[in-house]
Amino acid sequence: MKELKGLYRKWGFSFILLFLAVSAGCLVTGIWKEANRKQSEKAWEPVAEISGSSAVTNDTGAAVQVQEVYRDAAIEEVLPYTYTVRDFSREQRNRVVSMLGTAGYISVTDGANMENHESVRDFYSAYLKEQDTMVTIFDVNLDGLIGAYTFIHRGGKLQTFYVRIG
Repeated sequence: MKELKGLYRKWGFSFILLFLAVSAGCLVTGIWKEANRKQSEKAWEPVAEISGSSAVTNDTGAAVQVQEVYRDAAIEEVLPYTYTVRDFSREQRNRVVSMLGTAGYISVTDGANMENHESVRDFYSAYLKEQDTMVTIFDVNLDGLIGAYTFIHRGGKLQTFYVRIG
């Protein structure tokens, strides 16, 4: 017991200072992290539905429209977690663009005209008038995969989302 009292008298003040310093550091770090979390929540707003449209519904609906073109396609892994459609021809790409266009989607590929380009013009006009608006453009890539670019303008801010469908 005498040994403990001796240690307490000799090092007690140092241990108390160390404890207070660690406690203050934890408190300051916790406050800083909480402030950053709140700031990031303010900066990133969730995707909103505009004019009754939903970007996710758009993407999956478009994939269903063209599934017959991809039914017998051979998938090839290029790098880990990436893949491509083997031997996807220009005719197949043009067919996918045409099918998406017929279904009412905006679609494009290299070497072909954009289908339903009027919707892009409408989006740009609404953007210039600072109205809330949204448009999704489906791009059939040379490797056969489909990219969906969604542009959302709301509250004076422009957001862009990209989803690869495959």
